[in-house]
Amino acid sequence: MYCSKCGKEGGPGPMCQNCGAPLAAAQSGYPNVQTKKPGGTASMVLGIVSLATCWFPLAAIIAGIVGLVLGIVGKTKGAGGKAIAGIVMSACAIPLAIIMAAIGLTV
Repeated sequence: MYCSKCGKEGGPGPMCQNCGAPLAAAQSGYPNVQTKKPGGTASMVLGIVSLATCWFPLAAIIAGIVGLVLGIVGKTKGAGGKAIAGIVMSACAIPLAIIMAAIGLTV
């Protein structure tokens, strides 16, 4: 490893043998690697499915509840916009499916 202070090759220990500065740890070859945040995409897809299946209340309610739960979990884990979109669509689809079932606009 090379010393960041003097630029010379350090040594076997954690300190530079030339100037005594601490040597930096070896850096990985992949800077700024982003970790996946689960729940966001799945919540958004289930929100779309629940809105699209409002004509089938049982399917819409099940997909909406699962999408809502995954969206909340994804939002707490840091999955931003997709999780929020899934929460909103799922939260809209559940009452819409219940209203459509109550009115009788189902298949």
